[in-house]
Amino acid sequence: MNFSAPPECLLIDGLEYPIDTDFRRWVEFYRISKKGGDLEEFFNSMGLPFSKSAADAACDFFVGPLMYGSGGNSNSGTQTFDFDVDAEAIYSAFYGAFRIDLTVEQIHWWKFMALFRSLPQDCEMCRIMHYRAVKIKDVPKDQRKFYADMKARYSLADKSNITLKQRNEDMKRRVDEAYRKAESRMSEMRSSEQPSMD
Repeated sequence: MNFSAPPECLLIDGLEYPIDTDFRRWVEFYRISKKGGDLEEFFNSMGLPFSKSAADAACDFFVGPLMYGSGGNSNSGTQTFDFDVDAEAIYSAFYGAFRIDLTVEQIHWWKFMALFRSLPQDCEMCRIMHYRAVKIKDVPKDQRKFYADMKARYSLADKSNITLKQRNEDMKRRVDEAYRKAESRMSEMRSSEQPSMD
């Protein structure tokens, strides 16, 4: 078991860059990469270079705590939570279990995910994750309709069958795409700023 302090920096091309480790920033990173937002702006706001190695380091920091345990995912690998869809339930779960007000407290991303994995099984968020993860064929016949209804009610739509590994790979792919787009824009801007030789 490792009780060392979680990282406070990203190692990019051999240099350490201090970062804002608060969970809100990394939920923002998740949202930006999920929706194809402006990652360059995110990197600038963190005081990080916008490069392929920086994007890789940010992805590694983001998925780091998700690799230790389930990260809220079932043993089957099914995605059982989404930070946008489940924001209210996650807030309520943290307040109910730990008396932590997520609108006020600053928590390191890795510590946030450790607490998230430790939520009591009887909280609403854990029940929702259970409904999403359960396989109807494994439920007693007299409970199948109830579980089918709950799965439909709390469905993450077409995302419900994405495994944690697939989600992390998808995030890295989106971050790479966003980096390539920004790099292309910067190239175009540089070439348009070149003085004419005429």
